[in-house]
Amino acid sequence: YENFETWAEFYTLSDFNQVPKLEYRVLVREPRAGTVPSEKQFPPLTKKDTIYAANADFTAKKFKKALFGTQYRSMWTTPVHVPIINLEEKLGGLLPIKKGGGMSSNSLRMRQIGGEKQFILRSVKKDYSKLVGAKYKDLKALDIARDQNSASHPYASLALPTLSKAANIYYTTPELVYLKHQKGLGNYNSQFPEELYLLEQRPTGDWSDAEQFGNSKKIIGYTDLLEKLRTKKNHSVDQNWVLKSRIFDLWIHDWDRHDDQWRWASFKKGEQTLYRPIPRDRDQVFYKFEGLIPTVVAAFFVKKFKTMKADVKDVKNLSFNARYFDRYFLNALEWKDWERAIDTLQIALTDEVIKQAMQDIPKEVQAFDNPEIIRMLKSRRDKLKPIARKLYDFLSKEVEIVGTDNKDYFEIQRNQNGSVLVKHFIKSKS
Repeated sequence: YENFETWAEFYTLSDFNQVPKLEYRVLVREPRAGTVPSEKQFPPLTKKDTIYAANADFTAKKFKKALFGTQYRSMWTTPVHVPIINLEEKLGGLLPIKKGGGMSSNSLRMRQIGGEKQFILRSVKKDYSKLVGAKYKDLKALDIARDQNSASHPYASLALPTLSKAANIYYTTPELVYLKHQKGLGNYNSQFPEELYLLEQRPTGDWSDAEQFGNSKKIIGYTDLLEKLRTKKNHSVDQNWVLKSRIFDLWIHDWDRHDDQWRWASFKKGEQTLYRPIPRDRDQVFYKFEGLIPTVVAAFFVKKFKTMKADVKDVKNLSFNARYFDRYFLNALEWKDWERAIDTLQIALTDEVIKQAMQDIPKEVQAFDNPEIIRMLKSRRDKLKPIARKLYDFLSKEVEIVGTDNKDYFEIQRNQNGSVLVKHFIKSKS
């Protein structure tokens, strides 16, 4: 429909001369905000800020902490000072255009009024009822899942711009805000609770004025990138840039780096187009999965749920969600390339940079875990080579080399020392 409302409808037809019978219909996309008259009137937003806790339900007594872990409960349950976002004024006005979100988060895509840039509001608090639907939202198992979100650091992404800039990788700049129901939300008011959200850029299209995205004039998604690489012979990925981004992930203990957690900044030089990754959705940084039951789960069932420590023993499972990503985009580099990237990161990520980054977390909660996280980041930085070597050795056991739809030519050379050199060429039209 013109208001962007979208329905999927299924019909049956008993005979060619009969009118189709509607059997089922489901709403795929809500109408754009402001296109549906609202019976409820919202007063103007006069307050500029408020004090609010990310999730007061994470309080726990000694027995529950022993069983399900202390995690980041103190941080989640402590009220912090936060600005109230006014969608009609922020960044010149933000127009909601689509509801989104993964398995547990609620997000709202918005377009800057008078421009094409898009931004995302993503809930800090997670909603695990989305995994099973409204019919099963009262399941006790969901209560446990909700409680274990306390293992995620609610404000970790706020520290990453400073760290990412020092590491010379791309990054978004999330801002912690409180979303109050308001006129600017339109018909989305009923779908987004009044609570804490992260407001950040949605890197797509032209961000040539954004240094944090390399001033790229065209940013594309993962599936579009795969299509380009498969069909365009002059399009390639900057694997060295991918490498330092992934080593950075290991350093900050971000285990959720699957394929769709990246956007791709493109850079055209002559007939060649180069792509560099932009990480997004940094919800699992500094993960702390402790307690009797979480420890058993991490050891025997979901091994990627590892608690951040001063060293990384199980790099394979920490990188599990990126298993396809790593094999596709890190297949052309030797260990000397990894060493070069590590050396650069270790020099750039100084003690002062780490300390400064952790001060970007709300001051009300800095005393809880900042000292321990700072200590672990320093230790992991100093141990980056043995940590990254584990991932390199794992990936090197079986290297995947992908062809294209063009006229590919592979040259395979077996060396006397047992190594194999594979060269990939794409024939020109001539």
